[in-house]
Amino acid sequence: MTSGPRLYNLFPLLVGPVARWGDELPRIAAMGFDWVYVNPFHAPGFSGSLYAVKDYFRLHPDLDDGRPMDEQLGEFVRRAEGVGLRVMMDLVVNHTSKDADLVAQHPDWFVRDEAGALVSPVAVDPDDPTQATEWGDLARLD
Repeated sequence: MTSGPRLYNLFPLLVGPVARWGDELPRIAAMGFDWVYVNPFHAPGFSGSLYAVKDYFRLHPDLDDGRPMDEQLGEFVRRAEGVGLRVMMDLVVNHTSKDADLVAQHPDWFVRDEAGALVSPVAVDPDDPTQATEWGDLARLD
């Protein structure tokens, strides 16, 4: 009988700059995990939420050591592979921050209301469909 993947959730802001993430890897591997799942780490918009991405081509300022983003992340992935771990990231692709660069660059990529305003995503409580939460800092991609 084989078991499924064992994922460790590395929450970037709890660990700090990308350069420090690799220091956690030997401990993660020793606990028997085989994957490291990393929450969003891109530059956030005005709300500061990791899930409200402003710029997918920059790291969150609290995680960035100034080197190119691909260099920092590549080093982390190589270190993970060196201790037998694979890496996956949470890539937010169904919405952005309302102040995201993409809103200005590609305004037609976003859902808008009748007045032309950006539409925010909504989550409905499955146990009570009359209860809905709107994430006002987010712009829903079309």
